[in-house]
Amino acid sequence: MNEALTHFIANNFFLTLILVAVIVMGLRTGFGAARMLIPLIVLGFVASTLVRSCGYYVIPQGAGSSPGVATALPSGAGGSRAPTTTSGSSLAQCRPSSTWTVADQSPEPSGLHGPYASVDEAVQRDRASALAYEFTRLNPIEAEYGFLIVRDQRPNGGYYTTPPIAAPVKSGVTERPRFRTEDFAASEDKAFGTCDYHKYFIPVATVHTHPNVWWYPSNSFSADDFDQAVQLKQMYPDTWEEIVMINAYDQKIRTFTPQVNDQVIGSLLGAPYLALVGGIPYVDVNWSVYAALRVKVIGQFVAKTP
Repeated sequence: MNEALTHFIANNFFLTLILVAVIVMGLRTGFGAARMLIPLIVLGFVASTLVRSCGYYVIPQGAGSSPGVATALPSGAGGSRAPTTTSGSSLAQCRPSSTWTVADQSPEPSGLHGPYASVDEAVQRDRASALAYEFTRLNPIEAEYGFLIVRDQRPNGGYYTTPPIAAPVKSGVTERPRFRTEDFAASEDKAFGTCDYHKYFIPVATVHTHPNVWWYPSNSFSADDFDQAVQLKQMYPDTWEEIVMINAYDQKIRTFTPQVNDQVIGSLLGAPYLALVGGIPYVDVNWSVYAALRVKVIGQFVAKTP
């Protein structure tokens, strides 16, 4: 069975029961009595759409500011922010390592870690991914977690992770927790502190988590996730590489590599359509193509044996 359909049924148990009831009653009564349940189906889909339609609200590029995707990532992603002063910086802050020390993890994750040979290797091997996954698994309702993969532009420069942080936008009555562009900026600040070599690094990928909760209609990226990736690739065609999502539901790590000619989802149809796609992404052709053909699974978390 299609992965998206499987997850939809699993996370919409009561709505699925209603649909099954309609089909059974229809077969037995010629769909006469089954019509009485149609309002319940409509209400179910409307409710699920209101709860799930969230994340990064996307508007067509050039149409103004978007609360979901900023006009630029913190370091410009194609250039660099002016170097900051080294006053107060510590040796640990300005000498990145792939090893996470106790100080790097307490009282909260901090520091820059690497180098790695690629975005995928950084996600697969660095503890930032495990920390983000563990935080999300232990705190599923409150927040998503995320961080950046940055690349050193100097000769022989590698890929590095910034520390995972919790998104300040928590789950509510009509929305799920979501990770915004400014939250990635906060993670970047925690990675570099006041180190002046910040000027050599550019963001090339975002990493965020999806909690194991019922209001995510698919194991894959949301429509908002795809749109953010497309917009970032259009903004920085020469440097942006991919987006990464760690799903606490099935423990898998997924990537999506946008192309310059990709289209954002439903941008010309406005907010009502985006709300619909937020809750039922399968109705959009672009989402289906991206999810089915362009998403790759590059790893999976498994429980450690004693």
